[in-house]
Amino acid sequence: MRNYFIQNFIDILRGKKKKPNINIIGENNKIITDKIDLLKFSDVRVNIVGDNNLIKIDKIFEKGFTGELIIGIKASNCSVNIDKGLHITSKLHININNVSETDEELKNVHINIGKNVYIEDIAITTYQSNNNIIVGDNCLFSSGINLYNTDGHPIYDKDSGHLINYVKDMKIGDNCWIGKNVTILKNVNIPDGTIIGWGAVVAKSIDKPYCAIAGNPAKIIKENISWKRSGDKDSVKNIKF
Repeated sequence: MRNYFIQNFIDILRGKKKKPNINIIGENNKIITDKIDLLKFSDVRVNIVGDNNLIKIDKIFEKGFTGELIIGIKASNCSVNIDKGLHITSKLHININNVSETDEELKNVHINIGKNVYIEDIAITTYQSNNNIIVGDNCLFSSGINLYNTDGHPIYDKDSGHLINYVKDMKIGDNCWIGKNVTILKNVNIPDGTIIGWGAVVAKSIDKPYCAIAGNPAKIIKENISWKRSGDKDSVKNIKF
């Protein structure tokens, strides 16, 4: 197999690929990754405004196409940690930000993506809130997917002034398969082995692992299932709809 660094360097010279576009404003921000691995993406855009932020990308998937990686952080003391084996066919877009320039500075948001995660097209977004978003190992994401761990704007009780839409952590367990055009909303936890059907909107946590869920709002439609990626030696087992 042709050396990735040489091939990607040639593609950049020929205009087939863009050079990584990395803009950093602030103090003590770090990006830890292998520069050769970074060139494997078809497009890399990283924008950081803030202090003490960390982006760490482990060794990515060695074979096949790796698409666009876009990370935007407008906050401080935040991190994006991508474990080894990431494979993107189209786009991974991570956005940690505030909606308005007048909002208090966002801090302490941590996004972790596990090992061997396959992505077609996904946007991971959190505004206004200090929280964690965790994606487990061996997950498979189709296209048009949104992990939206925010309401966008804070909502307060009119009489007391207390915040009523507090955002907590979002977690997707290991070995989950997320179908096309799925939206997962704030504070949701998805257990291991979950399949989420096309177009589902998941607004509440699921309490049973190894289930298929679908609909708007999503609910369990089948329990005690397992799944395999196409190309695995074992065929799909126990999935009946």
